[in-house]
Amino acid sequence: MAHPADSPTADFVLQAAEPVRDHLAGASALADFLVGAGTLTLDDRRVIVEQAQILLEQNYVHLPLKMAMHAVNPGQRLRVLRRRLDRQTEATMPPEWTFHAEMSEIFHSVRDLHTNYLLPDPFARRVAFLPFLVERYTDQRGEHFMVTHVAEGFSAPGFKPGVEITHWSGIPIAVAVDLNAARFAGSNNAARRSRGVQSLTVRPLVMHLPPFEEWVTVSYLDDGGTQRELRESWRVVENLPVFVTAEAPRGMGTALEAPSGIALAQGLDLDVDEANRARSLLFAPRVVAQEKALRAGRPGPEPLAGEIATRMPSVFRAQEVRTASGTFGHLRIFTFMVRDVPGFIEEFVRLIGLLPDSGLILDVRGNGGGVIYNAEFAL
Repeated sequence: MAHPADSPTADFVLQAAEPVRDHLAGASALADFLVGAGTLTLDDRRVIVEQAQILLEQNYVHLPLKMAMHAVNPGQRLRVLRRRLDRQTEATMPPEWTFHAEMSEIFHSVRDLHTNYLLPDPFARRVAFLPFLVERYTDQRGEHFMVTHVAEGFSAPGFKPGVEITHWSGIPIAVAVDLNAARFAGSNNAARRSRGVQSLTVRPLVMHLPPFEEWVTVSYLDDGGTQRELRESWRVVENLPVFVTAEAPRGMGTALEAPSGIALAQGLDLDVDEANRARSLLFAPRVVAQEKALRAGRPGPEPLAGEIATRMPSVFRAQEVRTASGTFGHLRIFTFMVRDVPGFIEEFVRLIGLLPDSGLILDVRGNGGGVIYNAEFAL
């Protein structure tokens, strides 16, 4: 059985892929991060609660509907929290992360992905993670939860992509996902459950509650059907920078270049966008290496067999796929969050032109959206 690391750089971090090794070396244990995270004073917390009351009770037009649909009363919860803050002092107030956790729960109670409580630094730039990814699928026997990616350098007996998770810290995995889903936004059970799976091992702290547990115990079946157990600590690391979204738009006129134009042209799921960058850090170090090389103006890693080199590796992945029905082009679009709209479209058209013309699979799974013009002009 594997046990939590004695230091945040132990185990897989020291053996992580070279392009991300130095970055991951800055990771810390979750408990160590939370001890000193945040600089809000008691007065700061009171102001935040008061502003949240104004936002929800005087500006949130859907509040009566959400209160009726979900049997919640966020305004009353904020008033109770405000009274509790009045009884606290700088010496007796709890750690800042617990304040953010309660505020997040209040905002999540309306189950609206458009109405978010975003945490400030140092939470905003960081992500809590475990060094593997779990996804869900169903077959004739029901639903299953499978490990699909493992960070380079991480190892445990029989633990690799394809193994099936059965329990999460002693809880049947399906129940654990439902419990996790209840903590996050999503207007219906299916949406919340999807978030519950996505956030099992990767949680951007700008939007997510920090994990309550310092480590998890994962029960899984290896290839031979043997039941095994893995114990792994949560770590916190600064997320990857935004590689392509900071570029200035070209040739779109003053409307898009103005800040108001950019804001009006965006339809972004911030949680997914942040999580996708974290997954690149953990499970796609080649993409990180390619982005770094492009920014430095030097050659990057050669594309894998069947892939086509792209000028936007964190946005596109183009490759040929052979199926029983023939050979087709497969174009994955990870995000539309590229402010250089003409550049996005030029690269989109160029890649399509290099793919087989017998058919195209346009893959937008896990795409968190972004600049709406990119999606519309691609059509």
